[in-house]
Amino acid sequence: MTEEGSVGGTSGRERLAEDAVLAAVALAIVVGIGFAVEVDVHTTVLLAAAAGVVVVELLLSTSPSSAAWVRSMWERPLVRPLAVTSVVLVAVVGAFVAPSLVFAMLWGGLGGYLALAGTMLLLGGPPFDTLIARLSTEDSDEN
Repeated sequence: MTEEGSVGGTSGRERLAEDAVLAAVALAIVVGIGFAVEVDVHTTVLLAAAAGVVVVELLLSTSPSSAAWVRSMWERPLVRPLAVTSVVLVAVVGAFVAPSLVFAMLWGGLGGYLALAGTMLLLGGPPFDTLIARLSTEDSDEN
């Protein structure tokens, strides 16, 4: 999750805002489905899913080439609509199969991404850059 670079004349910040809106729409749909089926979510699973998103984004922040590859896949024309459609289908199927687990993972993952994207947009930059810079400095000081 980086703000650098531009694709098709769109800045990284604008792309991040678009991704956040897309995550918010997907989350709203999934929450609506969850309330419609009156699901009780597992808080532990929800928090683990949110933490998982943060870990994945942290790992991508440490590898610009991986982040660029993920971004290039995400920018393909049909990927975004297919991603939202997949999330909705997983929610619908999950409502019948394992609602507590499925909705906890979806709500946690989408909510975690939305919180992270919102933090980046409010702070004006990736929140992990400072952390990674500090860790890199500490590693080089120890050697």
